[in-house]
Amino acid sequence: MAAVQSRRVLNLVIDTDVGSDDAMAIILCSAAQRKGDANIWGITCVHGNTSLQNVCANTLKTLHTLGRLDIPVFRGAADSIVETFQRAENIHGSDGFGNFDYRDAPDVAQVMQKENAVNYLTRIASQNPGAVTLLCLGPLTNVALAIRMDPSFCTNVKEIFIMGGNIEGIGNVTAAAEFNFWCDPEAAYVTIHNMKCQITIFPWEAAYKYGRISYEWRKNVLGAVESPQAQLMNKVEKLMLDREMYGVWSRCDPLAAAILLVPEVATKMKEVYVSVELHGHNTRGAMVVDHLEKLGFKPNVTIIERVDLELYKKLLLEAFDPDMIKP
Repeated sequence: MAAVQSRRVLNLVIDTDVGSDDAMAIILCSAAQRKGDANIWGITCVHGNTSLQNVCANTLKTLHTLGRLDIPVFRGAADSIVETFQRAENIHGSDGFGNFDYRDAPDVAQVMQKENAVNYLTRIASQNPGAVTLLCLGPLTNVALAIRMDPSFCTNVKEIFIMGGNIEGIGNVTAAAEFNFWCDPEAAYVTIHNMKCQITIFPWEAAYKYGRISYEWRKNVLGAVESPQAQLMNKVEKLMLDREMYGVWSRCDPLAAAILLVPEVATKMKEVYVSVELHGHNTRGAMVVDHLEKLGFKPNVTIIERVDLELYKKLLLEAFDPDMIKP
């Protein structure tokens, strides 16, 4: 299978709440690094799918499987800025990683960096102005804290790619809100209204509507690949695969990573002004999109609306190839 080339090299920092979908996104990013299309400078952990301690452990398990424990991993925010909600145990398991026994799991206390994730974010951006691409796969708490700690962070970052929010009012955790924004609406608000770089958002509906892959393909094609990363993901996703949740296999974070790494995966985009609802009884955490330009503000983000599913599937198969493991 010929490799899919992105024709650009990204200097990535991944901000993540590693559950099963985040792990698959990291696998895609690692494959891009193996091909020379990306440099993963660091991974910052944040609460979300599971507790921060579990997120740190799950991140290290993923990197251990890939032979990439050389990538520095940083412990970030354990809770939301204002209010922390329930975790996604019904999807990812109580540990956020399928509740299976991972042999020879890295020691979190020994392997994690001593520097806090927020300090790292501001430092790496200030030392490399205009060079860092930030891929955000969880609640935006770490990013918002970095903004408040060092306002120059907003201009030092080259671009920020966010998986989160919703554009049609379709919620996946409440009737109106997507999980990542709902987990920390204040952080999402601070991030969107303060970052001065290019902001791209891959919203829930783009995966829900256009990222739908059959469970048959996930189990019998992608899941049949003979590689450590495929074996890891089969165990991590076993709870979901056994129950065939949602009727189709649709995962937001790896699809977001694929778009960032290979922009051609996105087939329809839109520049628009957005904000985040902070106070609504039924709508807290919902992303407010000015579709009809009623508010009179210039667009502040680019929204991904549709994707090339076949190209995405090709990238997944490529990332699951055993040759994508670091020797």
